[in-house]
Amino acid sequence: MNSEKHNNREQAIQGFLKDLWHDASEKPVISEHGIILVELNDITACKYSLWRSTTTYESLCNNAGYVHRWLYIDDLLPKKGGAE
Repeated sequence: MNSEKHNNREQAIQGFLKDLWHDASEKPVISEHGIILVELNDITACKYSLWRSTTTYESLCNNAGYVHRWLYIDDLLPKKGGAE
C-alpha cells in the first residue's frame, strides 16, 4: 500500500512539474523572474544548477546539448496573497 501511495505522489509531482519546464531552445527572461533551475544533460556530475544570469545560459546553450530544460523558481513557489 505504501508503494502505491508513493507512486501516486510521484505522478502528481511529475504532472505539476511537466507544465513548468521549458525547452532549452526557449530563452529565459531572468530579469522578470530572478532565478532559473536548469536541468543539464548527463555530461557533468551536476544534474541541476541554479542560475541568475542570462549570459551564463546563453554561453552554455552555445555548447549544443549541455542544457536539457529549465524552469523559473518563482513558478515553484506559492504566489503572494494566496493567488494561484
